Amino acid sequence: MKQGLSKAKDTHLILERLVDFELQLGDVKAARATCDLMKEKISRELLKFHEARIEYAEAKFLEASRDLEAIRPAIARIPSKNYAQQLDVMLGTSYEQLGQWDRSLEVFRELLRSYPDILRARLGEAIALGNLGRHDEATTSINALAGGVIDHPSIAPTVYQLMASAQMQKPAEARDWTAVEKIAEVVYQDRIAPNWTTCS
Repeated sequence: MKQGLSKAKDTHLILERLVDFELQLGDVKAARATCDLMKEKISRELLKFHEARIEYAEAKFLEASRDLEAIRPAIARIPSKNYAQQLDVMLGTSYEQLGQWDRSLEVFRELLRSYPDILRARLGEAIALGNLGRHDEATTSINALAGGVIDHPSIAPTVYQLMASAQMQKPAEARDWTAVEKIAEVVYQDRIAPNWTTCS
């Protein structure tokens, strides 16, 4: 990809895709070097967006959340909505990792109002509601997520945990483990270990 830079007219597009690729590989050092190459080719806000992605990849969630909030209005004005969607997912997840459940819920719900099919936003909503003790509200999101487990088995461990937690909030005589057991089958069939730290 780098070989095409000297011949390409829209080098910023190639560089942005290169950052995507490098972050997918977990090569933060290379992604940072690519960001340096973009400094004269893209807007300040878009550069900050990619730098915040690097902070997010480094699990610097406090720094990432601050930088993402700062550029959020500017990114929302970009015609391509992919930037804004990606920003909100990272921002909501950063607040989630920081245990700031109110903020996480606010970001994910705002995203879901425009894009109700974004799975990570629905998952974030359910996690935040569970941690805020709003289990009745969380049930709607959890049920929606349960319907997507077969097509997206990677979410099964977290959905399993959320559903089990929701049942535990009910009186013993009112608990129904049928749906939880179905999700458990997906978890253990695919040998995906639940992440028990996601929701308390």
